Amino acid sequence: NSITWDVIGTTNGCDVIAEQEGGNTEEVDVSIIGGGADPIEDKFPISVLEIAPNPTNNATQVQFIASSAARVNMDLIQMDGAVVMNLFNGDVHPGMIYTQNLLMSEFDAGMYQIRWSTASGVLTKKVLLIH
Repeated sequence: NSITWDVIGTTNGCDVIAEQEGGNTEEVDVSIIGGGADPIEDKFPISVLEIAPNPTNNATQVQFIASSAARVNMDLIQMDGAVVMNLFNGDVHPGMIYTQNLLMSEFDAGMYQIRWSTASGVLTKKVLLIH
């Protein structure tokens, strides 16, 4: 099973899913470019399968799988913590693979983070945009 969605947006955000959820989180930055197992991800309700290509000069594909049901908010953020755009906000289901096609051509070159927030914590991965 898999779900695929596309996001095309600017720093003003996008309207993929309008529902927003508030709350405080404690950020755990694992900051891994590429694949590989990580002990923090083993306890998190989702696992990142791929961010490729990374680095990218325009578009990158982000794939993650849910290991348990959870409410997930996924944002693209700058290194200073400013949210560039919301990529996903909704429920994920065990065993489902979620694929995000992210077009970044309108953004400034540099390092960005993709942040997944759930009730059990926060996971971040870096993506490098080069022009």
